[in-house]
Amino acid sequence: MANFGALTDHFELTDAEAALETIGELVASNKTPVAQSRADAADENGDVADAAWHGNTEGELYEASCTYAIKSGTLDLSDLKLGQLSAGIVALSIEVATDNGAWPQVTVSGILGSAALEQVKTWDLPEINVLGKKQAQLMGATLTTGKLNSCSFSASCDWAQQEDGEGEPVAYGVSGAVASATATAVGVSDAAPVLAAADGWTLSQDTNIDEPQADWHTANITVEQVLTVAIA
Repeated sequence: MANFGALTDHFELTDAEAALETIGELVASNKTPVAQSRADAADENGDVADAAWHGNTEGELYEASCTYAIKSGTLDLSDLKLGQLSAGIVALSIEVATDNGAWPQVTVSGILGSAALEQVKTWDLPEINVLGKKQAQLMGATLTTGKLNSCSFSASCDWAQQEDGEGEPVAYGVSGAVASATATAVGVSDAAPVLAAADGWTLSQDTNIDEPQADWHTANITVEQVLTVAIA
């Protein structure tokens, strides 16, 4: 049906032989033109005598995002990449959310329509298996006491562009990719819930314990990892 439902996989992850071809389902997509900037020239009364717009006058640059549900099988996050995926398609962030009440959701956001980057850089995500099941799953953390309630993962890189004298972009680049994960667990016995960073991960925020009135205690931690760049 035209103009109904999630129709466009901007990052081509469900295409033939792509990471989510058989195990993922596109559930939402968005494509928004990059907003123009306006420069005003004021007259003697402070009113706008003239204005000019710049930054995307050709209308070729878009911000895009796609959300995929992992419906079955196993996704190895290292099969996903940040950076330039193909000509004019750049992934700037990848988020993975797991919860004990929903199938895992993968959201990819980035830029469409840019010219080739000044360096064709990509970053593989860490080797973490995410199952296509309705359950919370550990990513970047370990759990020794308690039950996992949720765990989310995110990775992102920085986007930069060089404008010409009229404010139009003429060169593009990406850099500085880092991953982070946050896990939350609940205590189900006299022992407090215990979370820790997995091998290769560094604690960004050590265990935070929440002890509410007439409710179970919870704990959460945040971990980080610097990703390794590959330059073509």
